[in-house]
Amino acid sequence: PYEDTEEERQRATEEILNNPFPITERGLEQGKELYNVFCGICHGEKGAGNGYLVRDDGGVYPAQPVSFLTEEFLAASNGRYYHAIMHGKNVMGHYKDKLSFKERWDVIHYIRALQAKELGKMYTAEENTLDEYSIPEAEWTTDNEMEASVSMLDEAMHSDEDHNEETH
Repeated sequence: PYEDTEEERQRATEEILNNPFPITERGLEQGKELYNVFCGICHGEKGAGNGYLVRDDGGVYPAQPVSFLTEEFLAASNGRYYHAIMHGKNVMGHYKDKLSFKERWDVIHYIRALQAKELGKMYTAEENTLDEYSIPEAEWTTDNEMEASVSMLDEAMHSDEDHNEETH
């Protein structure tokens, strides 16, 4: 429900903290595949902002993409990433019509895994030592937690589907 404005980007940054999906091996694999297709060409294989489109041997990108490995982006909330995927930022275009609700979150999980690797931390289906906002599948145990998340996801996906129908 966040609009494409600076005020709404800030609101999403402040309000969206938790990734609503647990960290799973399949989600990380899917996130990696999607990252490589949609993000890696600019942000680079490791998330350092040095993808093919900005390299010395063929780069055409007019501005250096952000590195997800800087202090600013290591500390950024999941909402900041989610809003950027939905609406783009600066030269980066939006991906709201290219990635589903779940796929966006898988990409965010994968970005967090890249960050964890850079810091020598864990971000897997078994363990997360990077942050307190993403729950590994192994810790996703309570029925109430799962029910609340599924309910929220159903609502968000229906809202997302309604939005996509309106724009296509």
